Amino acid sequence: MRTEILLTVSILSLLCLTGLGDVGTIEYWLTKGAEEYVNGSLKEAFRSFDNATTVDPENATVWFARGMALSGLKRYEEAISSYNKSIRIDDKNADVWYARATDESYIGRMNDSLASYDQSLQIDPENKFVWYDKGNSLQELGRYEEAITCYDQAILIDGNWSRPWDSKGYALGELGRYEEALQSFEESVDIYPNSSQSWYGKALALRSLGRTQEAEEAWSTYRDLSYAHISFSDNRGESMEDAIVIMNARTDLEGVGSEYYYLEKRFGTDAVDRDRISQYLVEGEEGRSYDVLEVHLTSGENATIYFDITDFYGKGFV
Repeated sequence: MRTEILLTVSILSLLCLTGLGDVGTIEYWLTKGAEEYVNGSLKEAFRSFDNATTVDPENATVWFARGMALSGLKRYEEAISSYNKSIRIDDKNADVWYARATDESYIGRMNDSLASYDQSLQIDPENKFVWYDKGNSLQELGRYEEAITCYDQAILIDGNWSRPWDSKGYALGELGRYEEALQSFEESVDIYPNSSQSWYGKALALRSLGRTQEAEEAWSTYRDLSYAHISFSDNRGESMEDAIVIMNARTDLEGVGSEYYYLEKRFGTDAVDRDRISQYLVEGEEGRSYDVLEVHLTSGENATIYFDITDFYGKGFV
């Protein structure tokens, strides 16, 4: 749900505004913490921002920065506490309200989150990210009409941003307004043709409208885009020595999915009887791991395909 752009911009602005001061000054700790935050060293950034709060406990910016570092560490309750201290000092910073809203949503405090989004929008009603994230929170609560209103506001501010078109499409789909949902997904595809999620939503809308052939075509595009970053070696996969090496899968789930994607591309979507695929793991030499799939084809033939999954095996499912 969270859009990090505003938070990153806020941190970068600290670097521009403060400059490196003398060791132990608030400028020193802010700049050090900002550099650490941008570099992904969140624990170190938190310590630097925490030191800044001891130097000047009435500085709203340092409490905001401290909260962002805690949020990055998924310590959301503590982050909200920091934002609250920043708001007590200066309640006119829309970004602090936005950060608090997103962290409140992470821990399920949805009503509080919506109130914080509203506070942010009162200060800065032209922030497309806040409208978008508020819409996502409302959709999570099943308040689809209100969510659509928020997405429309984000689109009004920036009609060339594809994400609110996608989310609006899903909300319209939940309401059974499939023609409008399809229009939203098509707008998104026009803006960003390489978005797999837009094609996924389009496929769902088309299927709900009974336009089966078009839905299958959209689904195929979704699959192609979803696995575009994954590479397969040119091997035939007829043995461990000839195994098809899968590279660049980010998780076990994605890697296994790519095996089925490969089968469909090689044998044809309709040729693979997915209900009759046997799959088992084999450990090879030099620490290499293999998935072996015994595939029954609708033609009546059988095929055994070896995949070398060493690159992704053990990465987890999320």
